[in-house]
Amino acid sequence: MKRLFALTGFIYISVQTAAFYISHHLALIVAVAGALAGIVFFFLIKDKYKKKTICVACVTAVIAGIVFYAYSQFYYIPEQRAYDNKEVSINAQLCEESHKSYNTYYYELMAKNINGNEENFKILLKSSRQLEIEPFDYIICSVTLERCDSNYYTAQGFLYTAYTSYEFDYETEKPDTLPLYSLAINLRNKMEDSLDILMPERLASFSKAIALGDRFSLDSSTRADFTKTGISYIIVVSGMHLVIVSSFVIALLRKIFKNRYVTHICTILTIILFMAVTGFTASVIRAGIMLIIYLFGKMIFRQADSLNSLGFAVLCLCVPNPYASGDVGLLLSVSATLGIILLNEKFNRFAYNKLKSEKLKLVLKYPIKIFSLTLSAFLFTVPITILAFGTFSPIVFVASLIITPFVSVLVICILLCSIFYYTGILSVLAYPFAFVDCIISSFIIAIVDFLAEFKFSTVYVSYINAVIFLSASAILIAIALLFNNYKHKLKYSFIMIALIILSGYAVSFLPKSDKLEIVNTNNGTTVLLDTYKGLAVLSCGGEISKTSDIIHEIAIRNSEINFLSVPDNNKESSSYASSILEEFDCSSVLLYDTEKTNEETYRRAKECNEMWSLFENQSEQVNLWEEVTVNAYNVEGNTFEYISSNDYSVLIIPDDADCFDIPENYLKADIIISSGCPRNYNMLKCDTFVYTGDEERLSKYTRNFAQFANKIATTVNDNVTLILKE
Repeated sequence: MKRLFALTGFIYISVQTAAFYISHHLALIVAVAGALAGIVFFFLIKDKYKKKTICVACVTAVIAGIVFYAYSQFYYIPEQRAYDNKEVSINAQLCEESHKSYNTYYYELMAKNINGNEENFKILLKSSRQLEIEPFDYIICSVTLERCDSNYYTAQGFLYTAYTSYEFDYETEKPDTLPLYSLAINLRNKMEDSLDILMPERLASFSKAIALGDRFSLDSSTRADFTKTGISYIIVVSGMHLVIVSSFVIALLRKIFKNRYVTHICTILTIILFMAVTGFTASVIRAGIMLIIYLFGKMIFRQADSLNSLGFAVLCLCVPNPYASGDVGLLLSVSATLGIILLNEKFNRFAYNKLKSEKLKLVLKYPIKIFSLTLSAFLFTVPITILAFGTFSPIVFVASLIITPFVSVLVICILLCSIFYYTGILSVLAYPFAFVDCIISSFIIAIVDFLAEFKFSTVYVSYINAVIFLSASAILIAIALLFNNYKHKLKYSFIMIALIILSGYAVSFLPKSDKLEIVNTNNGTTVLLDTYKGLAVLSCGGEISKTSDIIHEIAIRNSEINFLSVPDNNKESSSYASSILEEFDCSSVLLYDTEKTNEETYRRAKECNEMWSLFENQSEQVNLWEEVTVNAYNVEGNTFEYISSNDYSVLIIPDDADCFDIPENYLKADIIISSGCPRNYNMLKCDTFVYTGDEERLSKYTRNFAQFANKIATTVNDNVTLILKE
């Protein structure tokens, strides 16, 4: 069997990824099915090579399923239940540098002691203020642990999250000894400091992201622009960056040493150091393992098989941590690499051979190479991108053709200027490299900002449509591959796939039912009124980390916003206002106008066609469409919103509210929405009550809700969709 690691690696990660995102019970089902299939094929298939291949595949599926199920059932789930929703005393070590995102500080902790018991699991501590703690320090404090509900952090092995306030009390202790990894963190800090000194803030942040993996240093708008244009892989250190660094090191060392052993060993050590400096992320480890195998093969005059190397790297990551298969970054890295291995050379050769002129071949050789590389990676990553994020970017080809040629020079300049700055007399060499870095970085950011402004730079797809489309495409391609002359049949499959896309696009223009979408924002109220006449966003609050989810929910409706309500200045009700106004065309805005109003929100609201100002202890009525009216009524800073039409009525109540403040004719509605339980709730009456607060308070208030509502729904786990009118 020529590619044992490729076969086992891809099956292993496929089984565990499916179990991670669907159900851990699926792992057991796959294990049983794999065992039965292996037994059946062992006796049915006569060809020894096919029998061996299929049996190895079945055994791998069985092992992957059993390992994942056992890890979930006997370790992860019991550990999560032990301290879930309990206040505990912890002694934990900070195992990585902290980072800041959306005004929240994140600390990755390794628990050593919980309530006096020795433990060894990871906790993600979120704080509203920066803590005085350095990497590898011990923190002693009391916190309430909650099971980790983020796939991103679960895939990295985190069991719990904990939240702290400004009044958080804690102590720290220095460790007796520091691990070797601390040297890499110190080097990273030195390099980042040099970039901060040598460059303007925005360019320094971009440089730290592209060369050192510090993507959190980028402002949210820049990160969003790179995602929109489909080239966020540039600001996430991965295989491309390792290839650039290793190629430069090899070229440099070959001029100094003639011995290939010295050259390749030094390059391997440089790769390991670069992996450490960039934080040992899954995508970097995957690329690092493949490169080390490749260089080791070169050293002993052997050609490493790319597919085998990729499969081996996958096993190195997924065997120690079965949940690593849920890391979207790893899945994208593996799928992009697989696409490049399988398709890049074929696409490149096909396009190059189509050119008849030798001069044209010479001119277009490099653009064809970049386009083939991008297309190969795009085709294999787009299913994952659509399923994970509900988006893909058709403009990625244009962005890649313009930007990719400059990335190699940029990464090397960033690394050289950040290293030379601390080399005494040689520090003068840092300045020319920093100058080149500034020019290229400014150019790349300007191009990305420009391309991100195009209306269709990002295509948004709803999850259910994505599943239907990808399933239909897979079935059509699989059917074509069953035929002997499958290459001829494939074109008919692709024609049918194109027709599916066009049909889906045409269906989006058909008349639709009036729907009320109450979005899961963890704690806060965001309501979308989606009708055939237009879209209204009524209240836009919740945790700021949900911003991208809100943007996606609005975008998949392929509609401009007719009306946006910003009922007050509390984060529970207005978190996303500025982002929504920046991202979408909005016809009219109702803005709670006080001195505390966010300046950016106010400026963007004034750019809309109409803007109404709602002041404290006043009311405002807005006619959305012919039969739909919004009445906003403010009492002491709390704004109640009553939406009414001939067919339905909806009341939105702020968290800290008193029903005595609500006008009597608003107290009865078909639907009432709130992130809390208002005082004097017994005055309310509705058919459906939707709770949009956190899970912790839900059980406390459920009996209260049942006294005034016939049905109770909650956004704790998912969005709530209510059909208002067919």
